[in-house]
Amino acid sequence: MNPLAAVFGGPGDSAGLLTRLRWRLRGGASVAALAAARTLARRGEHEAAAQSLRRAQAASPDDPDLALTAAALVRYGFTPRAEAEALLRGLLARPVRSGLRAAARRALFELVWERGGGAADLAGHARAILAEPRVSAPMALRAAAALVAANCADEAAEAARLLRCRAPDALARTGYLELLLALRVRGFRDLRRAETAARVADALAAVDGMFDRLVAEDPGGVALVANGPDLAGRGLGPTIDARRLVVRFNAFPDDPADHGRRTDVWMRPHDDAFVPLQAPPGVRLVVATGCDLRFRFGDATQRLEKLLDLGAALVTVPTGLYHCLFARLEAAPSVGLIGLAWAARASGGRLDAGSAFGYALHRNSTSVSRYHDRIVVGRKPGRHNWHAEHAMHQTLLSRPEAIA
Repeated sequence: MNPLAAVFGGPGDSAGLLTRLRWRLRGGASVAALAAARTLARRGEHEAAAQSLRRAQAASPDDPDLALTAAALVRYGFTPRAEAEALLRGLLARPVRSGLRAAARRALFELVWERGGGAADLAGHARAILAEPRVSAPMALRAAAALVAANCADEAAEAARLLRCRAPDALARTGYLELLLALRVRGFRDLRRAETAARVADALAAVDGMFDRLVAEDPGGVALVANGPDLAGRGLGPTIDARRLVVRFNAFPDDPADHGRRTDVWMRPHDDAFVPLQAPPGVRLVVATGCDLRFRFGDATQRLEKLLDLGAALVTVPTGLYHCLFARLEAAPSVGLIGLAWAARASGGRLDAGSAFGYALHRNSTSVSRYHDRIVVGRKPGRHNWHAEHAMHQTLLSRPEAIA
């Protein structure tokens, strides 16, 4: 028998032979298991996806590209943080090509920053980025912003001085809010958005803690109105409007009978990719969601300025709360769950189960989100672990002190 046929199949199966040959050349079992993991994640089967991913790594334990790919899937919620971190640290301890080493270092840096690490750990990763011989200007700025987040603003300023010598325009145009504020007080005069950053920071400081105060005033009078389809036809609009405080999320229908008219607090993304920058009538407070927005986003100053232009008070999500939710879910929390968890914490465990309207987390899957007016299907695994969110949603409604 043809030796290739012995490996890939019998004679006369040329199409299958080519398919299996390509499969073997592309990594064989490891690539197949990786593809299976992606498919399972799109279905919302996180545990099965994680097991498939582990099989891929077991099939090719010495493949650095596979290890980096597997670690990158942590953002989709089916590679646990501890496993992703171990993969990346393992890559950095091995003699791999320089480009792969730099990618692993940056991936570990982002993992620690987004999912929460100690200040010393974050600062150490930022310093490692800055020590790279050919670090790009955008990455140098990002590392400097991380140093500010890690309470190392003087080091951030020194990194900015070095960057000003080789990429002055990149530094001048940056929009990292807290980095701009730190550099401004350290004598940097050529930052185009420094004055805007100061105005935005003053506006945020003026209403710091406003969400907590509004909820704590009377937790039983809060209505948290999500935009799932379960409110349709139930006529709960007047009930929602009768609550003392109405909190809504993202885009929602203009349907007073089922959803109500009032919006006191509007929790939304900090950009307009999916939710238009058009505030609901009467809104008192806009909440910009996302992780560490003031530090982690290179255009945070511009984004927050646009939200302030809506005419309402503006706050951002507490970084500690976001990290707590990310750790429990092993995935990025949705806007609706952030609002529910934050309200539960602000109420001191006194949030009434009847405060939640329109949550339909059980009807979502990882790459499918069901809204009041449409179904959104993602081409990749989604960033939200809907099964884990539904379980936390149930816990918070029965035991709101669980997030305190």
